Amino acid sequence: MWLKPPRSAWLYAAAAGGLLVLALIPVMMAPLNTDAAWMLVEARRLLGGERLYVDMMETNPPLIVWLSTLPALLTTLGGWSDQWVVGLATASLLGLATLLALRVMAREPAAPRWVGLLLLAAFLVTTTVFCTWDVGQREQIAAIITFPYLLLAAQESMGERSSTALAAGCGAMAAVGFAIKPFFLCAFAAIELVLLAAGGWRRTFSRVAFWAVAGFQLAYFLAILVATPEYLARIVPAVLATYGAYGNGIRAVITTSRFWLAAFVGILALIASAIPAPPLARAYSRVSGAATLGWLAGYASQGKGWHYHFIPVIVYGALAVAAMAAQLVAVVPALRRQPRWLRAGSAALAVILVTASAWVAPTVWRSMRMDLRAIRGQEQSGVRVLADVVSDMAAGEPIYAFSTNMAPAFPVVNLAGARWPYHYHFLWLIPGLYPGRTGTPIPYRLPDAQGPMERAFFDTVVTDLQRIPPRVLIVDRSPNQQGMAYGRPFDFVRYFSGSKGFVELMRGYRLEGFVGPYAIYERKL
Repeated sequence: MWLKPPRSAWLYAAAAGGLLVLALIPVMMAPLNTDAAWMLVEARRLLGGERLYVDMMETNPPLIVWLSTLPALLTTLGGWSDQWVVGLATASLLGLATLLALRVMAREPAAPRWVGLLLLAAFLVTTTVFCTWDVGQREQIAAIITFPYLLLAAQESMGERSSTALAAGCGAMAAVGFAIKPFFLCAFAAIELVLLAAGGWRRTFSRVAFWAVAGFQLAYFLAILVATPEYLARIVPAVLATYGAYGNGIRAVITTSRFWLAAFVGILALIASAIPAPPLARAYSRVSGAATLGWLAGYASQGKGWHYHFIPVIVYGALAVAAMAAQLVAVVPALRRQPRWLRAGSAALAVILVTASAWVAPTVWRSMRMDLRAIRGQEQSGVRVLADVVSDMAAGEPIYAFSTNMAPAFPVVNLAGARWPYHYHFLWLIPGLYPGRTGTPIPYRLPDAQGPMERAFFDTVVTDLQRIPPRVLIVDRSPNQQGMAYGRPFDFVRYFSGSKGFVELMRGYRLEGFVGPYAIYERKL
């Protein structure tokens, strides 16, 4: 049975609202990150009539760009800053997901309100404290808008049915979240497998929320075929051939300690759901454990191990821990009457949860300190300096960055008020075209020796620069370029000097100096 502290609707509403307001503070004050900055630039160009995968060589499926058009429209019509609009859009999704989640949890009047507050706190803390550097990232958005679906799935795994409107709302939000990246469908599959095991195929596949998600995936795929066929024909082959150079591979990802810690949490939640307790407590543990493992599979499948890829795993792992804690508290009143094995199992679960919390606490504290530094702008001094330089030299004018990393260009373009009218937002094909270990020479190929994919890429970059000569050129000269082995820097100027047109173009530029590892060239007027 549940422990039932005094119930107060007003106190519950105040606590939930207070948690949400506190969570929104770091979201609204977070710095503009690289990916969110580029998505706004890309969405504005899309609204201006340019074509995705024709005029802009985006590596992601189109949904996130389409979703970014509304915030981009606000920056255009309202004159609001990109940083503020990204925070506002993320805060709106967070508020909507919280309200919908509270509506779902309100359908279980027998469950004490502290359980809902515990789950909500775990959700809000992990989607904000761990995401200050990644506000507006695809993983953060997906983790936020799939939360109500998780709660609804837990209730429906017990055979309960919600109103059609509520199920459709949760399903529609989750459908968008799961569709942002194909890897995210691993979480959807994991949740549905648990429901299938708990209630059979008839109950599972008769749910409105399930069909809202499944139907959207089909509609989205058809939309890609009709609206952006170039993504499948042009981008996917290039990504499969080259983009893997940016990661260490699945094997390297699954051998890390955080991968196995998350796997342990997910499996433990599934095991804990077998302990006798109120059905809803067990359902929360079971479904959140499955979701953790599903998001973990999606994280590993990307083969890169980047922090923001891990965000949904952190969020749903924390929800699994919170669900197990609620389940443990629920069995305490009747523990003396339970068999010895159950008492031993509950004690072991308590020890594990306390130990895990003590282990994770320093990480939470470091994340909170990083939040404060991010809000104060202390960790983005390099970006600010580069943005100030570009603003002084090329405000309102086009700039270009030679780099295998997006960072020299974005959010510098946004912060400096510059323009980016080129096909490639960074030179993402190069690490895959020129792989090699540290210290090995780079065999720069002249245009006539390049394969079809490389030649098309090479010609596009050079033609872009000739068509719209940038006022400022930023050249990455770091010894640790993204995607390249350390100590094996790519010489972009040498590479593109295989084109006579590029050599002639560079004669019109003079080196003005360096900002960190970036050489700054200005066009002579």
